[in-house]
Amino acid sequence: MWSPASIEVKPAKFDLSSSSGGTARVQQVVCDGITIVNAADYVSWDELPIQFELCDCCLYPGCASGGRVCVRRANHRVLILPAFASFYAGEWEEAQHGAPLWLRRRGVLSLTEDQWAVFSAPIRGAPSWNSLEHATTSDLIRLFHFQSPSLFLPDFTQPDGARWDTILCTSGDSDVDIAFLRRVFSPDISAYSHAFCSPSPESYTISAFLDGNSVEEWRLFSSEHPPALYLADDLHIHLLP
Repeated sequence: MWSPASIEVKPAKFDLSSSSGGTARVQQVVCDGITIVNAADYVSWDELPIQFELCDCCLYPGCASGGRVCVRRANHRVLILPAFASFYAGEWEEAQHGAPLWLRRRGVLSLTEDQWAVFSAPIRGAPSWNSLEHATTSDLIRLFHFQSPSLFLPDFTQPDGARWDTILCTSGDSDVDIAFLRRVFSPDISAYSHAFCSPSPESYTISAFLDGNSVEEWRLFSSEHPPALYLADDLHIHLLP
């Protein structure tokens, strides 16, 4: 997960002569030097999932494939997520609603309330903090899958393809920890709800150690019972039956 150090709104200009003609002057939202929204003035919040990267020849939502995100509030954070549901709907939906390259490379963008105010200000139709849709349990479990090491989960949309043999051990009781982890990769994620939480001060983070070209550490959850699932340093959830 990626929390930007800087958010800027910069002007840009597009040559639309190959479509509608003329020139369009736009505002772009840039985080740590990476363009997240390429034409904030033309984003359509009615087109779901939201397209943050519009066609640079016409600026019509839906003309170009990909560049789509879902924006969800998760406790005290706003998360810019892949459009997870599209990945499970079929190949066409996955291609049309795929995530931007920056999201696949850098990870989910995580914003504070103040950062969201700056980020969303130039975006046409963007909801206020209090109007944002809240992340579902499914969103958060799929986020955990998305952030899992590819060595363990080569395709985050296929949790049943997890390579359990790559786990050498955990930093706690390996049998107990892996049994809990298997719940998180169960196909029936609709069986759970969640509650945001802070790990107990007396607990420590349980990590799994994966057997690759070198040993890879993967942070999982807190050592308390029930464990607090790790999504980011400041974002944990309890899974509730």
